[in-house]
Amino acid sequence: MASPLRFCAFLAGTLLLGWWPSACHAPALTAGLAGAQLKSRGSFGATETGSVVTTNMESLGLAQTNDVLLPRLYLRDGVRLLDLSGFRIDMEGQGTVEADITINGTTLTASTPVDSMFAMGSYSGVLTWDVARWGGTKLGLGVGIEWVDLDMALSESAGPINLSSEQQFPLPLLGLRLSSDEAPVSGHLSVGWITLESPEIEASILDVDARVEARLLGSPRGMNLDAVLGYRGFDMDVGYDDGGSQVEADFKVGGPYAGFRLRF
Repeated sequence: MASPLRFCAFLAGTLLLGWWPSACHAPALTAGLAGAQLKSRGSFGATETGSVVTTNMESLGLAQTNDVLLPRLYLRDGVRLLDLSGFRIDMEGQGTVEADITINGTTLTASTPVDSMFAMGSYSGVLTWDVARWGGTKLGLGVGIEWVDLDMALSESAGPINLSSEQQFPLPLLGLRLSSDEAPVSGHLSVGWITLESPEIEASILDVDARVEARLLGSPRGMNLDAVLGYRGFDMDVGYDDGGSQVEADFKVGGPYAGFRLRF
């Protein structure tokens, strides 16, 4: 398989060409902002020899509930819908390493108390086309790109040892969209998914967003304000090389959110 970077460069061109709006009319714009309570869990590990044995995020003190902002932007032009979204989580905690972790020649041995830090950003753009309609329900399929930014740091609580791993990478996505518009209430489901293996990275991502929208102000053909209630779930399993170390991380985050959406 071609590298994720080349594949995503190709997909970026596909998104731009596929979205390019016709000159006869302006695309419809929807902007939204929601507040979420996302609960995180997962595992992390790294080694320079043998197989990676991971440490549970709960043992590291990083299984937490996070208050997160979820901005979102939609551009619709006929049967095409461009969905731009993202979120970032920053966590700090204290815990214990369950297995040896080695990065760039430095090792934290099992049972070492540590101060932990984990940050992750996920930013995506998905372009889908309406492919089927049943009354007020639409099915859309398409492609997209997800940019993932990972930052993990572990420091020995009573000693000088510090480990850190930072990685940024793009991943292609397959997108599915299902929406049911029965004003003044509508239901929506968006799913982004990919699994791939290349010399640079092994990764799988499942990104799910399910929500209900209810119109508060406005009319179907004009500007209106909607209330939004939904659930966001993100599941990432990734392995990559960091210098001479093989790093593996499994990170899951999910929870409810509520906010508002302004349609133009």
